[in-house]
Amino acid sequence: MRVLDFITEYRGKNYCLYKGKWASFNESYMEFIEREILKVNEYVTYDENYNLLDSVVEKGREIQAASPHIYDQVTYTEYPYNIFLENEYQYKLLDRKSLHRTFKSVEFADLYSQDNDELIHVKIGNTPELRYCIQQSLHSADILNIHRDILEEYDIYKINTISMLFVTSLSSIFQQNGSIDFSKIRSIYFKIEIIEWLTKMRSLNYNPRIIVAKDLRGVVAPVTHTT
Repeated sequence: MRVLDFITEYRGKNYCLYKGKWASFNESYMEFIEREILKVNEYVTYDENYNLLDSVVEKGREIQAASPHIYDQVTYTEYPYNIFLENEYQYKLLDRKSLHRTFKSVEFADLYSQDNDELIHVKIGNTPELRYCIQQSLHSADILNIHRDILEEYDIYKINTISMLFVTSLSSIFQQNGSIDFSKIRSIYFKIEIIEWLTKMRSLNYNPRIIVAKDLRGVVAPVTHTT
């Protein structure tokens, strides 16, 4: 799913296209957003261990193909990537697990870390895909807040942390000091939604965490020469 997101400036005002309609924001609200997005940055880390490489996808596909009785044989990249992470870090795979007794068709996360009592939502892509991930995580948290036992059928009894793992090629957000700066994203709605996400997770007493990694598929590593 892609979320249409467009921003432009006209006669000193910022206009955004959202769900087929134009909206404008005054200067004070824009300043508020920029202040709040800096607070979001405090919960964001870049972790190169989650970088998406061609070799990672290949390894995930090998595991997927070798166990057709365990894994769905689908072809989109995110699924073998999650399979790789499941095996690499001993996570519990929740991707494509949506046959719950209630709230059928809701996928509550992609991965679960038993060590950290942590649900992880994973999304590969740029701003539209990342916004979709935020919306999924918000929807999941709302249900979990009311139905705390809904994931017990997957032997998940405790959730302390809710995370989002963004795998992206958005080069502007990666800073030279290794930090991530979401203020560099032009989408106002991305900023509004991720601020809402942080506020919601904290209000529900979850520890919020955002992990960012690079999509390096097709990138050729530089050759080093020794003398």
